[in-house]
Amino acid sequence: MHLSPERIAGLITVAGSVTFLVAAFLPISRVFIEPSAARKLEIINASPALWTTAQILFGLGAALTVVGLAIAAFQLREQSPTWLTYVSVALLVIGTLAWAGHLYARAVDPASFARGGLPTWPLLTYFVLTPSGLAAIGIILLRSSVPDWAGWLLVGSMALILVVTAVARDIPPLVYYGPTLVGGLVLYLHRP
Repeated sequence: MHLSPERIAGLITVAGSVTFLVAAFLPISRVFIEPSAARKLEIINASPALWTTAQILFGLGAALTVVGLAIAAFQLREQSPTWLTYVSVALLVIGTLAWAGHLYARAVDPASFARGGLPTWPLLTYFVLTPSGLAAIGIILLRSSVPDWAGWLLVGSMALILVVTAVARDIPPLVYYGPTLVGGLVLYLHRP
């Protein structure tokens, strides 16, 4: 079986999305829905290795997803404006770097995380740039031979996510990785 760059991009995107979703559904991740700061810290302190592992998996999943989608964007760049390829990848890379900084902070200072004392700008940067970059990838997919519904899935879901984020001022980042999982599968299975 020949693995084209588009199929490789799909595999990497799927691997990243699944890795992120695994982290999101680890038992330690119940900390994110816990309202009490003391209880959050208690959950983290009961499983510090799992807490650190989850942060690593969140970061690895996000990074792999970006690498896969960047490969796809550059593979499909002849069908879209070149600037859109660079903008989409730049948004995703900057968003993921901000996310990595946030993950590092919550791994090394879980007490600040639990009481809501970490700087908010890295998370807000991630919350704005990542869905924006994913929507731009959706536009690239719409201009390619990939089925249109895959592009519309990214554009539509990310637009909705941006609106919900603006209204709620928060959103669980796992919502980005369902659509990217589907997009990765489409890239892998698609035959140009």
